[in-house]
Amino acid sequence: MDEKIFYNKIKRSYLKNNYINLNEIESTIKNGRKWVKKYKKENNEINIGFQIDPDYVLRCMMTLASIMDSQKKSTKIRFHFAVVLNFEIEKMLKIYSLRNRIRDDVEFNFYNAKRVEKDLIGLNTKGPGAVSKLLLPELLSDDIERLLVFDTGDLIYI
Repeated sequence: MDEKIFYNKIKRSYLKNNYINLNEIESTIKNGRKWVKKYKKENNEINIGFQIDPDYVLRCMMTLASIMDSQKKSTKIRFHFAVVLNFEIEKMLKIYSLRNRIRDDVEFNFYNAKRVEKDLIGLNTKGPGAVSKLLLPELLSDDIERLLVFDTGDLIYI
């Protein structure tokens, strides 16, 4: 797969829509892994939401790796990230690299939550990254019935 094409497609789509599903973008690229959405209630799907800013990528990845590694293969995992503070595409791709290393069937969605940088300024002393998860329910598509929202970086799942 051509990484430069992947990056550029992500950038164009994210800037246009303020949202990106990295799995779907990769599936449109020659030699990219195919991705077909097959969501049915009986598929044992778990939607998990996170807030993240550029300073918490590695901590978040530890939490994600723990979740991905601990779930049964029959469980469909969909991650949803509310990102702030000019979260870069390179950081999205770093998180997405867990798919190569741990589990290929996990979905990675990123939502631009920069609105909290103005609308909820001062709500939390840790900054907009700590409150961006509050926007997730309104940013998600209607096919998501339930969402578990976790803090990042200090949770391990068994």
